[in-house]
Amino acid sequence: MQENGKRFRHPIILMQLNNNEDAYELQINMDIADNENLTLTLSNEKGDKYPISLNRADKSFIIDRTQSGEVSFSSEFGKVLYSPLNLSSNAVSLTLFVDKSSVEALINDGMVQQTNLVYPSGRYNSLSVESGKGQIIKSVKVRTLSSVW
Repeated sequence: MQENGKRFRHPIILMQLNNNEDAYELQINMDIADNENLTLTLSNEKGDKYPISLNRADKSFIIDRTQSGEVSFSSEFGKVLYSPLNLSSNAVSLTLFVDKSSVEALINDGMVQQTNLVYPSGRYNSLSVESGKGQIIKSVKVRTLSSVW
């Protein structure tokens, strides 16, 4: 873990997925204190990024599509998207369903959710975590998903 000013950056977690496994589920369990924030970023080796922020101080759930891949086709597509986030506990679960062109994020079994189209240059195959304090992440589980086609 590196300290970057007062921010901690957790090591990148590389998901061990084969190239033919294009869809997966991430189940992330965290402990986020009041007035704390956390950013998890899905990314790939081509530089595409999909940051997901949970900010307890501002009571907001933020997804940033500005660098998610191809966004130039519309000025409305590459934007930062906000949802209200009112958590009653420090224990938070985030479930992500990721495939070639979408990311669905559910907090605490769907209490808050966002589903977004994305057009990355390649599959998101890494996850980095940044927080204002040390060990916020309690567990991460990855499960590959079969295609319905």
